[in-house]
Amino acid sequence: MQSRFILVLFLASTAFSRDAFAQQDHDHEHQDVVPSGGLTLDQRTVRERSISHGPGVVPARVARSEAARTRDAVSFGLSHPPRIGVEVGRRSWSAPGSSHGFDVTASLWQDLSLGGYGSARRAYADALSERAKANAEMARRDALARGLNAWVGARYGRELLKLRRESSAAAEELLRIAEARVKAGTAPPAEASLARAVVGSAHAAVLAAEGAIIEADGELRFALALAPDAALSPVGELTQSDDRPIDEAGAIEAAQRAHPTVLQAKAHAVAAERSAEVYTAAGRPFLGVGLSYTREASGDRIIGGAVSIPLPVLNPNVLESSALRAEAAVGKATVADVQAQVAREIRQAVHERHHARQVREELGTQAVTPGRDAVREITRRYEAGATELSTVLAARREVLVAEEGFLAAAADVQRADIRLEHAVGGPVPRK
Repeated sequence: MQSRFILVLFLASTAFSRDAFAQQDHDHEHQDVVPSGGLTLDQRTVRERSISHGPGVVPARVARSEAARTRDAVSFGLSHPPRIGVEVGRRSWSAPGSSHGFDVTASLWQDLSLGGYGSARRAYADALSERAKANAEMARRDALARGLNAWVGARYGRELLKLRRESSAAAEELLRIAEARVKAGTAPPAEASLARAVVGSAHAAVLAAEGAIIEADGELRFALALAPDAALSPVGELTQSDDRPIDEAGAIEAAQRAHPTVLQAKAHAVAAERSAEVYTAAGRPFLGVGLSYTREASGDRIIGGAVSIPLPVLNPNVLESSALRAEAAVGKATVADVQAQVAREIRQAVHERHHARQVREELGTQAVTPGRDAVREITRRYEAGATELSTVLAARREVLVAEEGFLAAAADVQRADIRLEHAVGGPVPRK
C-alpha cells in the first residue's frame, strides 16, 4: 500500500509540469485560396487581405502564438523537472541458517532554485514573446505596404493603358485625316507616312503598357496571396488623397516610439539581457528536497526525507552570460541609430509627397486640361488645312508627356502616403 502511495505521488508531481508544456491546440492558420473567377480590389479590400494573408504575415503570427504559449507554459511549469530513482540491493545474513532477500528503495527528488532561476526563465520567456510580437507587427506593416503599393502599381498601369489607348485612337484618327488630305491633293504623301509611323509608335506604347499590367498584376496576386490565375479588377481613384499638411514632428515622434524596427531592436536587447540572467541564475545554488521509500528484505518499510545544497562554486556559465550581456548592450546602443533612421525615412517621405503633389497639381491645372483643349483645336485646324501635321504631332506629344507625368505624380503621392503610414504604424498625424 505504501509503495503505491509513493508511485502515485511521483506521477502526480510530474503530470502538472508535463501537461503545462504539452498542451497545444495546433490550430495554425493557413492561407485560403480565392477562386480564380475574379476579385474586385478596392483599397479597403487590399488592406484587409494584406494584413491577414500577405507574405510573411502568417508565419510571423504563428511564431507569435507559439511564443505566447511557451511563455504561459514556463509561467506554470517547474524550473527543474522532478527526478525519480530506484535502488535494488541483495541482502544476506552471515549467521548460520540465515536467509537472504532484496532491499528496494524508491526516491523522488525536486530541485528548487535559490538564485531566481525560475523567475529568470519566466522573464526570458516574456522577452521572447515581446520580440515575436514586434516581429509580427513588422510583418503586418510590411505586408500592408507591399499590398497597397501593388494596388497603386496595378491602378497606375490600367490608367496608363487607358491613356495610351486613347492616344493610339487619336493617332489613327490623325492618320485618317492625313490620308484624306493626301488623297485630296492638299498634303504631300510624306504626311501620311509620318502619321503611319506615329500610329505604329502608339501601338507599341499600348503593348508596353499591357506588359506592365501583367507584371503589376502578378505582384498584386503575390502580395494578396491570390491564385496565380485569379482575375483582378483593381478599382479606386488614383488621384484621390488626403492633401492636409503632414505633422512631420508628430509623425517622427510616433514612429520613434512604436515603429516595429525600433521595437524589434529594443526587444532583441531585452531578450539577450534576460537570457544572460538565465545563465547566471542557473549557476547559483539550488535546494534539493527528496522523499524516499524503502522496503527491506526483512519486510520492514522505511519512509524518509532528504535535503541537499550544493557547495558554492564559480558560475560555469560566466562566458555565455557575459557574451549575452555584451549583445544586449550593443542592442540598446543600436536603438538610437534605428530611431534616427526612422526619422530620416519620414522626412524623406514628407519631402517626396510634397514634391509629387506639386508636380501633380501643376501638370493637372497648367498642362493637361489646357493642352487637351489646344490639341483638339490644332487638329481641327489641320483637318481644315490651316496648319501643318508637325504642329499637331508636337502638341499631341507634349500633352501625352504631361498626362503620363500627371499619372506618375499621382501614383508617387500614393506611394509616399503608404511609406508614411508604414513608418508611423497607422493614420499619419496631420495639421
